[in-house]
Amino acid sequence: LSERYASYEDVCEAAAVDDVAFATFKRDPAYVDVLEHVSCDVGRMYQHRLEVDHPAVLHDDRLRKTAIAAAKIGSPAVYAYDGWDTSVSPTQLRYLAVLGD
Repeated sequence: LSERYASYEDVCEAAAVDDVAFATFKRDPAYVDVLEHVSCDVGRMYQHRLEVDHPAVLHDDRLRKTAIAAAKIGSPAVYAYDGWDTSVSPTQLRYLAVLGD
């Protein structure tokens, strides 16, 4: 487990000092393993939970803009979800659902 997080830390450190590493750090396997591992299908489940349980969170313009902006940082995997004008990261949908909870 400590080696797993050491690799994650290495990715973060590289992204902090190297523009090339920063451009794609959210796709690095060590980073994905720790933070960006939410699949497209699980993202759809979070989208549904937001629609049903937390529509105010889902439709908050400031939160939506933040989720869209986060999808442009570090090149995470992004997907098209209903109700979004652009693709977003399923991880951001998870964070919105947690906020709603």
